[in-house]
Amino acid sequence: MVDARDGEVLEALGAHLGYLASVDLACRVKEGSLDAKARARSRKARKQALTAASSSRWAGAITRDH
Repeated sequence: MVDARDGEVLEALGAHLGYLASVDLACRVKEGSLDAKARARSRKARKQALTAASSSRWAGAITRDH
């Protein structure tokens, strides 16, 4: 069970990470189809940009292809 304060923190974190994921998705869509090397360069640049607003671990999870 999560208390009220922890729930607020989790909601804020979810909103922040959701926002970052939407920004990353928009960037990926704008780039269009890329070959493997270009995808790797793109992911590296996007991950570095997202790391400024989160952690390297979260940025990696957001930019990982699924």
